Amino acid sequence: MTLQTVSRYPFRAEAQGWIRDRGVSLADVLTSPAYRQVVEEGRDRVMEALSEEGLRDRTAHEDARAIIAVLSYPIARMLVSSVGDMLLVRRYALKEAKAAYAHLLGEDPEFLLELAEEELSLPAELVEEDGGETVRMHFTDYLKNASAIRHKAWKLHNQDLRDGYVHLPKGKFARLLQEALRQRIEDELPLEVNDAILEQLASDIDVVVEGLERLRESIQKESYGEFSLDYMPPCMMDLLSKMQQGVNIPHMGRFALTAFLSHVGLDADDILDLFRASSDFKESIASYQVRHILGDISGTRYTPPSCSTMQTYGICLREKRCENAGSPRRYYFKQQRRAERESGKQAPPPETEGEAEGEATEGGSEDA
Repeated sequence: MTLQTVSRYPFRAEAQGWIRDRGVSLADVLTSPAYRQVVEEGRDRVMEALSEEGLRDRTAHEDARAIIAVLSYPIARMLVSSVGDMLLVRRYALKEAKAAYAHLLGEDPEFLLELAEEELSLPAELVEEDGGETVRMHFTDYLKNASAIRHKAWKLHNQDLRDGYVHLPKGKFARLLQEALRQRIEDELPLEVNDAILEQLASDIDVVVEGLERLRESIQKESYGEFSLDYMPPCMMDLLSKMQQGVNIPHMGRFALTAFLSHVGLDADDILDLFRASSDFKESIASYQVRHILGDISGTRYTPPSCSTMQTYGICLREKRCENAGSPRRYYFKQQRRAERESGKQAPPPETEGEAEGEATEGGSEDA
């Protein structure tokens, strides 16, 4: 492997083997002042993952820089694991995967195929066709890795599917590898971290925790504006009205409403206040369910379903004014921006990064 390759893809087994061949261990990095720069670089990886810009390019052209780049990856994983926060895990996994994707776009197809099989257990092959080369994979492998990409362009029925195999252009295959890598990194974390590591990285952990707290504050302070029932989509108003009247609504309806409200600026207490009007309201049960969906208990903050998912579960009212909304959340913000433009107020930004990545169904979680 070249210096450029090991520094760009430090998650590869070959990159870690390259480090071992140079006689450097993680124990050395954690205990020797000579390797303090490596620890700082690992901390920087995590802090960059908390930023909007993401990870900077660490392509190295000399041995010393390549060693720092490769070793900073396991250090970053240790720091993420030491904090143990799932928002941080998801954010870090996404940003590492995006950084790799930026480089994958410039690689030969053969490199992508090798990485897919060796690192991501994703078998595929290159196929010569009249229009050029495409990457061919079984539809089950495609679905396994594309299911979390919510844009309709990634639906199986929109793919070039022949005899059970999906044919993808190189760029789209690289994007699929980004998603597979994100899932792999997220699944691997948090690692078990012993007391000695916690002690060695204590000051750096504090820096990461402070950065994470700032991120949480910024997410909470995103320009949602003041919550108003006037902006609510018909489906959510219907669910809320039924719940407040004590009408039994399906589990998916309760989930959708709670997740939606949490994404338009309400916290757990605000949501519970809305639900208290229900004749069958039980504080302990409702509180547990709401806080679980918001991530206070589970560590995973769930995203509200899209319009298509609402339709699948029979809780979409299919009103004409909702056409092309995409999701109840987008409908709400569109109405809010319209009202604020008319009043001369500053409108909030259209979408968060999580929305831009696509809507999640029940069980889906935020990236950021």
